[in-house]
Order: sequence, then C-alpha cells, then structure tokens
Amino acid sequence: MRPATLAKLDKHDPVAINARAEEVVDYPVTFGGAVMAHYGHHITDGLSRLWHVDDNPCLLTSPLSGFSARLASLGAKRVYMTPERPTLFRKVVVPSSSLLSDGVIYEAHDAEHKRIAEQALKRSGFTPSWTVYLSRSRLGAERRIEGEDEIEAMLSHSGFEIIHPQDLSIEDQIAVFNRADVVVGASGSAMHTSLFHIDKPLRIVTLCGPRFNRRFSLVDQIKSYRSTYIQCLEETSRDGRGVISSQRADLDLVKNGLEMAGVI
Repeated sequence: MRPATLAKLDKHDPVAINARAEEVVDYPVTFGGAVMAHYGHHITDGLSRLWHVDDNPCLLTSPLSGFSARLASLGAKRVYMTPERPTLFRKVVVPSSSLLSDGVIYEAHDAEHKRIAEQALKRSGFTPSWTVYLSRSRLGAERRIEGEDEIEAMLSHSGFEIIHPQDLSIEDQIAVFNRADVVVGASGSAMHTSLFHIDKPLRIVTLCGPRFNRRFSLVDQIKSYRSTYIQCLEETSRDGRGVISSQRADLDLVKNGLEMAGVI
C-alpha cells in the first residue's frame, strides 16, 4: 500500500491507552468500526462493518456527528454507543470488514449503503438534470483543478447541469446518483457518493490522473452502473502529507475522453 494511503488510514486509528477499566459491560455489543472525519473515507471504509445488523448496541470508536450522524439516521436502526472512559466489554461481536485495504470487496459492502439510499430518496425532492457535472470550483484553492472553468463551459454547452456537492444535503447528493443518467466529476470524495446508487441505469465518468484511488474500481465491481475513467489530470503539487493538493486538466484529453464515452 502507498505511504500516502497508509497515512490517511492511520490518522483514524483510536488513541492507544494504558489504563485499568473503570466500567465493565457484561451484555454483548457489536463493533461497528471507526467513525472517520473524512467523508470519502467514512462512506468507503467507515461503514464497512455495518452490513451486519443485530439487536446489540453498536460500539463505535468515537461519537457520531455531522455527516456521520446524518448517515446513521438513514441506515439500519441501531443504538450507538461510544465509551467515555476505559471500559471492559465482556463480549464483542466483530463483523468482518466488507472492504479490505489489500484490494478485496464483498457484495455485503452494498447493504448499508442501499439502506441509507432508500431512506434518503424518500426524503429528497431534488431532481437533477439528466446529465450532471460535479464541480470543485467553489472549494478551497488546494482542492481546485486548473482548467475546470473551461470544463464547466464545455459541459454546460452540451446541456450538463453544474452542481456543487457541498451546497446540497446528503440526501440530495444521493439523489443525484439515483436520478441522473450521467454523472461526470473529478476523482475524489464527491464521486464516492456513487456507493449509494441503487439500480437505475447510470453512466459515471471520472476524471483522474495516471494513478487514482483503487476504491473506485473496487466499488465498480459490486455496482450496476457503467464506469469510465479519463486520465486527464496532471499533478502540480503535494502537501506535507504527500497528498495531491493541486492538479491541472489537459483539456484536449478531457474533450476527447468525453466524446469517446459518448456523453458529449
């Protein structure tokens, strides 16, 4: 696994402690996994044990908040718990992770995402255009793509609706991947929302660099939508953690790729 990927995963590990238990829990609990502060990491890895549903309280590494709490409210009905002091649990059920970092994914990975999507679609009245581009142009400078204005102009001319995911509720973001016919966007967290696609015919076109997050291709294996990847983004800088912080789009490759995919 690449060092940058390991660094991303390591920061979600719970803090190691060396203390005697101040509380003992004798009833069984089920381990639900780590609550991750990063949206894309949470919906890919953080939900990977929630395919399993039982009547036990669901033990998490940290409290739910923000988007993770919203997603939990849409998923299977569970009582969540996070210990606030050193606690000894006598019996813990640990479901296997449905997504493994060494490149394995199981059909069960879809279970909680589908439960969440079904409830989200009941609550969302948002109806996007048939063709949608998910833009980064209103994000911070470190996440923007040089040349994206030109991409937006090209796609707008072809009838695409330009959507800024951060302006939508989670329910409406999920609706985009279930009510549009074509979704185009750059590789990143917003495109991971494809995990909540259920079964409507959908074409997803992802703009990426020569190397991209393999979780996209893993998820493709268990979903019914069609995926195309256009290698058209050039890395221009990395941050102190080794993560890509800025990119430049090769507009000719973008245009040719979109034409070959048949979406413009």
